[in-house]
Amino acid sequence: IVLRNPGDARERAGRTQSASAERAGTTQSVVSAHEAGLDSPLPLLQRLIEATGLRLDRSFTEGGAGV
Repeated sequence: IVLRNPGDARERAGRTQSASAERAGTTQSVVSAHEAGLDSPLPLLQRLIEATGLRLDRSFTEGGAGV
C-alpha cells in the first residue's frame, strides 16, 4: 500500500485524529498539524502509521525533484 500522508492511513483504518493520537501517544492537535504538513518529524510519522496497524517502510528512489 502506498499512502501519500498519514491522514490517508488514519482514514483507511477508520480512525479519528483523536483516536490515532491516543494510540500514538500524542495529542489530536499534533496529529492535525502533522497531516496539514506543518510538523513532520519522522518518529511521529512512524508512530502515527503504526497506530493504524500498518508498518512504515522507509525507502528511497530516484526520480524526485532535483534528480
